[in-house]
Order: sequence, then structure tokens, then C-alpha cells
Amino acid sequence: MRQAGVVAAMGLYAIQNNVERLADDHRHAQSLANELAQHGFVLSKKSVDTNMFYFGLPKDAPVSNEEFLTKLEHDYNVRLI
Repeated sequence: MRQAGVVAAMGLYAIQNNVERLADDHRHAQSLANELAQHGFVLSKKSVDTNMFYFGLPKDAPVSNEEFLTKLEHDYNVRLI
């Protein structure tokens, strides 16, 4: 249970110190998801309700998943997991 306490402490810190940014994060995620969907990306859900969502490349994408991830990291400093 020690690990649960560490995770809980991080969550508590985030809530106490970053709540004002959470609404912005949710809006940014919704905007990004909408833009991806307009370009044929596959979203795991119809709507984005939080600051986190899952997506996949379009079936006819001219790049592989690995190439896409590499381009995002090198060109935009964005890392996805």
C-alpha cells in the first residue's frame, strides 16, 4: 500500500496546485481530438470529457505508427505513449 500513498500524494498535490489549469487542459484535449477526427484519425470515443483520450492513425495513413510518433517527437516535441 505504500505505492498507493505516493500516488495519492501526487494526486492531492495536483488538485491543490493545478486545478485552475484543468479546465484549459480539457479544452485543449477536446480541440485536438476534434482536429484529429476531421483528418480521419480514429478516436476511441465520440466525445472527449477529460484531458486524456485515445486515438489511432487513419487506415490509409501514409506513415506507420512508429514513423508518426518519431515525427511528433522530433518536429513538435510531443511524446505519446
